Amino acid sequence: MQVVFITYCVYITCCNVNLCILCSNLSIYLSIYLSIYLSIYLSIYLSIYLSIYLSIYLSIYLSIYLSIYLSIYLSIYLSIYLSIYLSIYLSIYLSIYLSIYLSIYLSIYLSIYLSIYLSIYLSIYLSIYLSIYLSIYLSIYLIYYLSIYLSIYLSIYLSIYLSIYLSIYLSIYLSIYLSIYPIYLSLSIYLSYLSIYLSSYLSIYLSIYLSIYLSKGNQSAEGTEFVRCCIILDSVFKIMS
Repeated sequence: MQVVFITYCVYITCCNVNLCILCSNLSIYLSIYLSIYLSIYLSIYLSIYLSIYLSIYLSIYLSIYLSIYLSIYLSIYLSIYLSIYLSIYLSIYLSIYLSIYLSIYLSIYLSIYLSIYLSIYLSIYLSIYLSIYLSIYLSIYLIYYLSIYLSIYLSIYLSIYLSIYLSIYLSIYLSIYLSIYPIYLSLSIYLSYLSIYLSSYLSIYLSIYLSIYLSKGNQSAEGTEFVRCCIILDSVFKIMS
């Protein structure tokens, strides 16, 4: 019995040893097999799967996410950032830049441009325009305006002025003169009559004569007649004095 038991124990031991060897061989085999298989399989599978999955998933996810996120983020961020940044930056930059640039540019440009342009333009334009315009305008305007204006103005003014001035002047002058020199009573009556006559005559004559004669538009004749009227008035005043 002891021999059988010993034999059985030896057998069991050998089986255990063989089993251990087999397990070690299987572990080595499985490790090598699984490493090779999994490396090849996973590399191929993951490359294909991940490429397809990630391409579809990421395209959909990123398109939706980025569209929503970027639209919200950029709208809020850019609105706040740009409003603050641009307001501060542009206010400072433009104020400094435009002040320096415009001052230098406009001073140089305007000085050169305006000096050359205005000198040439104004010399040509004013010479041509003023020569043509003034020649036509003054010839037409002065003829009609002076004829109408002088006829109306001188007729009204001289009639009113001479009637009032001569009547007042001669009445005052004669009253003073006669109060000092009563010996010239007859002369005062004559002179008062003459003053009334001359004032009425000259006012009527000058109003009619000037209105008819000056409306003809003869400028040289207007000046001559105006001088004659002045000479007549001067002679009248000398007679009264």
